Amino acid sequence: MLYRTIKGANGHSPEVQEQVDRAASIFSEEFGDDYAPPELTRGHLTDPKNVLVAGDQAFALLLRAGREDQRLWLMWVHPGARGQGLGAALLQHIID
Repeated sequence: MLYRTIKGANGHSPEVQEQVDRAASIFSEEFGDDYAPPELTRGHLTDPKNVLVAGDQAFALLLRAGREDQRLWLMWVHPGARGQGLGAALLQHIID
């Protein structure tokens, strides 16, 4: 599985912004607007310390990526792809 690492910053290219918007929408739908409203996800991705790892069927948002206090904030795998090891592969990609 190939993943794209999107570092938080303003001025993403249209292609990258599309993935950011998709992740924000999915996180909101999956986890609810009380916990993951799209504005919060987009806000996290304006901080250069944060990273979105994006794939076709999985996303993960890391806060303070690459630091000692790094934190996985949200992770999502497409419902139709669950149980196939995508989540484990995504976590391994993050660790690597």
